[in-house]
Amino acid sequence: MRRTFEGFQSAAWRLGLAGILLAAGPSARAEVDVMALRNRADQGDAAAANAVGTAYANGQGVTQDYEAALHYFRVASDSGFSEAEFNLGQMYELGRGVRADAAAAFTSYLQAAKQGVPLAEFNVANMYAEGRGVRKNGQEGILWLRQAADSGLPQAQFNLGLDYEDGAGVVKNEARAQAYYREAAAQGHARAAFNLALMVEQGRGSAPDLPTAAELYHGAALQGFGPAENNYGVMLAEGRGVKAPDPVEGFAWVSLAVESGMPPTARDFFAARLDPTRMEEARARIAVLRERTPTATAPSNGNAQSLSVDSGLRDRIERLQRELESALSAEEESERHAANLEAQVQAVRAAEHGIGDLEATVRDLQAANARLTSEVKDKILQIAILNGQLDQAAAVLRKQGEKLPNVIGSGR
Repeated sequence: MRRTFEGFQSAAWRLGLAGILLAAGPSARAEVDVMALRNRADQGDAAAANAVGTAYANGQGVTQDYEAALHYFRVASDSGFSEAEFNLGQMYELGRGVRADAAAAFTSYLQAAKQGVPLAEFNVANMYAEGRGVRKNGQEGILWLRQAADSGLPQAQFNLGLDYEDGAGVVKNEARAQAYYREAAAQGHARAAFNLALMVEQGRGSAPDLPTAAELYHGAALQGFGPAENNYGVMLAEGRGVKAPDPVEGFAWVSLAVESGMPPTARDFFAARLDPTRMEEARARIAVLRERTPTATAPSNGNAQSLSVDSGLRDRIERLQRELESALSAEEESERHAANLEAQVQAVRAAEHGIGDLEATVRDLQAANARLTSEVKDKILQIAILNGQLDQAAAVLRKQGEKLPNVIGSGR
């Protein structure tokens, strides 16, 4: 079927700094025994000190007190507790209990990142990329972003997928972009699932796979992600990647997308194709879907959203993962082959350079030999002249010797 309506295409929502206070143990719950934690903190328990700081920062079990939170984060940080170092960075960045200071925030994030805190690695990457609190350094930012992604942080995997898709700070590589989106989507990152769906639908980075694209859109749409609601509705209405066209269900989803802040173009387009009876069915379906999906969301720079992935979609993602791994393996083999060829070319060039030097040396020797040959010829000529002069002198001497006895005889 020829597609009559283009779904939502934009995928460029880069995630900013992570903003969650890290706690250990009970501080992650609303019921916090702050007194017991404080007693443990006073005895040198760094994790407890960090938990007390988190309780004060969030007002869990105590009145919210940023200065007290800052104090306990510093105590825990001084004991080498890496999560507290990250939390200090949050306090400096947001100006809670202390004057906002991007440079101090970066310093704390960097210390936590060096101790392997993924969220800190992510924030260091973003601050390098933006030049906030540190001199802008895109290459360093990519290194830290890759570290955070390799640590399993879905926000970092999503951003790195964007970088590879767009060629921002790295060589554009759509297969790698899909790989990072897939890793984030598997952890429940709705935007990554949406971007992966776009690439799979369009055949960028892999062969087109409309059923997988539709399921990825559906999974993200169930989380109230507006662009996914829109694109899933379009595919349903047109029967692309699904068993059969379903204009009623498709209209319901694009209508939810409008409630999520998406443009009404798709909704209005498909509304004109529904008769009154089917429109009533669609309205009833919208009410049901509205109960099933969380608060609708349009694109923003917030953190990751959860994404439920059913077993069928997991199978498709795993198959796609195998295909991408095979493609990446072939690409790496090609890169190694290209590197070997380049090394051979360099060796040939070096040999050619050596031959050129040798030829120049031979030419110099030939010129020197010609000069020596000329000089030898000159010497031989000079010797011949001298030998002639000696022969003449000898002849004169012989004549004089022959006359000498006569002279002596006449004198007697």
